[in-house]
Amino acid sequence: MRVPASRRFMALILLACTVNLAAAQEPANRVQTKPCDKIQYPPESLRLNEEGITEIGFLIGTDGIVKKTVILNPSGSATLDRAPQEILSTCVFRPVTSNGQPIPVWASVVFNWFLAEDSDMSRVSLRLDLVLQKNQDDANALYYYALLKLKHPASIADQEHARALLNIAADLGHVHAQFKIGQFYEQGIGGPADQAEALRWYKKAAAQGDVFAIQRLETDAPVP
Repeated sequence: MRVPASRRFMALILLACTVNLAAAQEPANRVQTKPCDKIQYPPESLRLNEEGITEIGFLIGTDGIVKKTVILNPSGSATLDRAPQEILSTCVFRPVTSNGQPIPVWASVVFNWFLAEDSDMSRVSLRLDLVLQKNQDDANALYYYALLKLKHPASIADQEHARALLNIAADLGHVHAQFKIGQFYEQGIGGPADQAEALRWYKKAAAQGDVFAIQRLETDAPVP
């Protein structure tokens, strides 16, 4: 996994944004040089009572401007998924550097769209249970469920459950679940670390074009 020194340092900027009727919050991000515009619940989604979780990957250019976005986990609503992509186009970030030179880097953000307070995720979890009762092999639903478990892990058991869900979704071919389960194995989240297994999953995800897996394989750094 050796690459030229100029490409050895890559960083994943993890952001979180919760959107509901009461308030719209910007992603918590300490490297913004120009804050993102405030996001609002799309009126059409309000009318249709649409909810869900949107996970977005975005490429920060050497000038700090977002060059590209990809949907890592769709909410089930094209309107909800489009809204954060439009917001990210308004942000400017401090560029990541390697050897003093700015480099492009992929980052991710999760937007949680809920019409009412659901702090314990019970309503959403119930809906997912119903989906999985109809189709236990719904990789998107399994990955969605894992995101919920990771949002507010109450215990090690939640991390273990998320890892189990990611494993199933990854086995079913969900490409970003393959990357994330690689992270879990690399960092020992929800179970013992296993570097060989992490590398196997990163390679599977990269072979399907997952930009985060490709980025991870282009580094030779130890577990962050």
